[in-house]
Amino acid sequence: TVGHAAKKDWNAGMAAGTSPSICALAGGGYQGAFQRNTGGVWFVGWQERRDVYRHMAACDLAVFPASQSILWQQAISMGLPLIVGDSGGQDVTYLNGHDNIVILRGQEISSEGLARAIRDVTADGARLRRMRAGARQVSDELLDWNRLILRTTRFNEESAPASAVDSRWRASGR
Repeated sequence: TVGHAAKKDWNAGMAAGTSPSICALAGGGYQGAFQRNTGGVWFVGWQERRDVYRHMAACDLAVFPASQSILWQQAISMGLPLIVGDSGGQDVTYLNGHDNIVILRGQEISSEGLARAIRDVTADGARLRRMRAGARQVSDELLDWNRLILRTTRFNEESAPASAVDSRWRASGR
């Protein structure tokens, strides 16, 4: 297993400002297969919230084999391409507007499938760069707070009768 020695190497690399090409934040059932099938994957165990972002900032891509999480949007906002497992009931396509996500389904969501997807993406530097640029575009277009507010208020104004919007606006003292 990667274990304590690798964690020390990872942390030393983080302190020196260098990092492996890929990192994984938590172990689980995928750790053994990743170590056999993919180079550059480091398992650092469970992390506190602030450390999750520090580790994601050092990574080239983020891998989420299970259900959707707010971390998907946060990783995209950091310019990270994603590899995600979609076991149904969650549509990730709205976040994949610029081919910044590899979506695994069904039997593909396995240690071997995840390792293959990581190898495929990281072996092609041009693809990884395109996916990063796509993540930044999705972040700018869909996840920017100012745009979200404008879209929400525009939707509210279009959905509510004008008199209701006007009276709420006046009542708020704006």
